[in-house]
Amino acid sequence: INPVTLADSGTYTCEITNTVATDLTLYSRPVNITVEVTLCEMISNWEDITPPWESSAPGTFIVDTVENPDKTGINPSDSCAKLTTTTDNNEFMWYDLPDGEIWSFNTHPVYKLMVNAPTEGDIVLRFVNSDLTAGVNRFAHYSNPGLWEELVFDFTGVALDSLIRMVVYPDYGGTTEGNEWY
Repeated sequence: INPVTLADSGTYTCEITNTVATDLTLYSRPVNITVEVTLCEMISNWEDITPPWESSAPGTFIVDTVENPDKTGINPSDSCAKLTTTTDNNEFMWYDLPDGEIWSFNTHPVYKLMVNAPTEGDIVLRFVNSDLTAGVNRFAHYSNPGLWEELVFDFTGVALDSLIRMVVYPDYGGTTEGNEWY
């Protein structure tokens, strides 16, 4: 099967017939095929890239590229994004794909995001369609203050298409001002 999709998982048999021996048909034993998802890593290493991230509150909620505060453990990259919270519990940053490109949950249903923050909190990863009328969210909980933690967002089975915007809500629902989320 090429190309393979998640929908190709299942049980298959092979049937072989012959134009000479028309009464002879051979069958294979059932073969179970499982298609597994390869994780699609969002952005964990910010070297040599400058994605045009936008902020929900330019001037107060700022998205900066800074030196990684802890290069040990699971995120040894030199740089990362830094977001400093305000008292607004709905701050977010977003990234729009270039014209003509879309995110596909058929090919990349799972996304990872490495997080390091001074407090526990929820992160929301949202994808929005091209006319900004529909979107889908996934929540993950950051639970290791002061350490890098890999959060996984699974969009398997989501049927939305034309998704052009990725939105990240750090510290979703939090109201503490001045927390630096990486």
